[in-house]
Amino acid sequence: MNHKEVLQSAASTLTDRADLYGSEEVLFERACALYNIFTGQSLTPFEANAFMVCLKMARMRFDKRVADNYVDAINYLSFMAQFAGAEGTAPVSAASVKPKIPDFVPFTKEVEDEIKELAEKFKPVVGA
Repeated sequence: MNHKEVLQSAASTLTDRADLYGSEEVLFERACALYNIFTGQSLTPFEANAFMVCLKMARMRFDKRVADNYVDAINYLSFMAQFAGAEGTAPVSAASVKPKIPDFVPFTKEVEDEIKELAEKFKPVVGA
């Protein structure tokens, strides 16, 4: 694949995934909410996509010929820009950026309790 084919494939993949799974904002917010309940961490959609870029780069290191890794990495990078609120091309100083406090409430209390119960049930047993 040449660079234009990679970019075209990335755009096509985004369309296909959106048709299958819906909004990437909702998908990543839900995935992070589930991860955070399971781990007790506070992963953001931006960080989740950064991790996925790293995963794709690790796969590229294993076999640089797999085009899917490049296509997916491009898409995860585009999601990172979206979740970072990147606008224009002017650099932003770190001091000028205020942390965003999410107002997203992913689930009802009952659903959250059920997810926590399942997460506890299926968490790995250390030292077993």
